[in-house]
Amino acid sequence: MRPILAALVLALAAPSFAEQDTSSAVRLFQSGDWVRAKAEFSSDARRNDSDARAHFYLGRMALIDNDPDTAAEHL
Repeated sequence: MRPILAALVLALAAPSFAEQDTSSAVRLFQSGDWVRAKAEFSSDARRNDSDARAHFYLGRMALIDNDPDTAAEHL
């Protein structure tokens, strides 16, 4: 019975995992619109300082902007 329950929970949670990867900020970053992506990720980081994804992308954009100090702060 437990394996069936575990499979059911994973099946119900699967759509939420996919939604996390398709956030608008990630799509903006992937499309090259780094100004708007940076604004969204900064907003996400201010709302939740534990948001690792926001800090990861902010760090990547800082490296692109050749700002190693800011990159180190976020990464």
